[in-house]
Amino acid sequence: MRQYFPKIKWHQGLIMAFIGIMVCALCGCDNEEIQSITDNRTLVFGETRTYWEDFILTGEIKDWDQPVVFEENGGWGFKNNKTGEVVVPPIYDNYDAFHNGHGRVRGTVNGEYGWYDVDIHGNILDYDMISSFHAGTAIVRKDDKYGVINSESQLIVPLVYDEVFPSYVYDEETGASKRSTYAVRDGQWVRLDLAEGYEATYEPSVESKEYDAIYSLADAQILVVNDMLLVNGKTQTNTTDFPICALDGVEFDCYSRDGKIGRYPCKLEAGLYEGDIMIRLVEGEGEEKLEYFAILASDIAPLKLIQEVADTDPFMSAVNAHLAANGIENTKIEVRKCLSGDFLGDGKIGVLLEIRDGYRGDSENFYDPDSALWRMRNWKEKDFQREKIAFLNMILYFPDIENSEGAFALKANIWQYPYEDHEMTEHIHFVADVDGDGAMEIIIANQYYEYLDYALSDIYYVQSHPMEQAFGKTHGMTE
Repeated sequence: MRQYFPKIKWHQGLIMAFIGIMVCALCGCDNEEIQSITDNRTLVFGETRTYWEDFILTGEIKDWDQPVVFEENGGWGFKNNKTGEVVVPPIYDNYDAFHNGHGRVRGTVNGEYGWYDVDIHGNILDYDMISSFHAGTAIVRKDDKYGVINSESQLIVPLVYDEVFPSYVYDEETGASKRSTYAVRDGQWVRLDLAEGYEATYEPSVESKEYDAIYSLADAQILVVNDMLLVNGKTQTNTTDFPICALDGVEFDCYSRDGKIGRYPCKLEAGLYEGDIMIRLVEGEGEEKLEYFAILASDIAPLKLIQEVADTDPFMSAVNAHLAANGIENTKIEVRKCLSGDFLGDGKIGVLLEIRDGYRGDSENFYDPDSALWRMRNWKEKDFQREKIAFLNMILYFPDIENSEGAFALKANIWQYPYEDHEMTEHIHFVADVDGDGAMEIIIANQYYEYLDYALSDIYYVQSHPMEQAFGKTHGMTE
């Protein structure tokens, strides 16, 4: 994906086309469909920025900067936490303590009785809604329109948006919050840059028009799995690094395990968690929700012949040898999935094997004090080491179905502790050639309690760049 550029034109940007036509045997595409060429093959978008005149950044509100409550003569107010100076007089009959930058009081203001938000300086905030402060900013609503204020309660983003989606994204290098989010104005999705102070809109590039930045979607590997966006193998539910709103209305080819479902324009919508942006392509809810993956509309035919392998015994000796090398040879193992196919496009048949420990499958006896899982939840590290067992979740690749040696670990998680983190598992969700390079990739479903996300793992890359003895890594050891 391209980074920001100064004013440039469409013809100055690099335009990358998708990989050429591939034979589509399993997804049901006819020749006419294969040969079709759409505008989506050169998806280049121009970004136009509109800067806000009153945009002023202020510092973050620390916990110790927030006033504390006090009572006087039966009324409630707030004092400065450091100096003791009264910032909200004790004239209110109820309060909510300060949290994430603002508090609330209940009483009469300008002849109206009710609840009122107050800032750290004691000012009444005249909004219908105010969010928590993050990175020195908070989202506010008044008369069904949204904007943004800074930590000094100054309106720095005007109240013109129909919806604003707070994005709590942190810079992994600095640990600081990234000041950016998404919004909807007059039915159009836009990006709000809360670091530089502008609104960004996107449109298919026009050669004669100048833009503040150019994005070629072909510069990134873009994938949608069950309404969730992945860019270059990582989920992007509320990212500030990739302009999600540029995808609004872009067409994707959708595939289920049975073949191609169809071609649909994507629709952006709020996700399950605050700030999440989801991409809806296939309609359906609950049990009717179809599991799918989708790629940008193109000539790529990602589905290839994959077969289930019933006899997994030849591969278990290699698995057991790895486990024994780590002192956990007594672990009960379940094979969840075993698949064979020409995963690298080189004519060789390999095997994908997904295994996990067998302790967690005993759900009917989960609350039985005599069950193995229930007893292990109270174990310590020494108990696991004594019994030479562990919780584990692995996805292995064997390059040759006729040779059970030489396995590569795409995922190898081993836990020796009794807490609920061991319930996290990573499953093979789909196997497909999503980028059209002839080799297949694995879409991995990551289950963390009630939360589910996805990742992309390249089988070819793993074989070319073996992981460092992944079986030797043990996670979450406890005393």
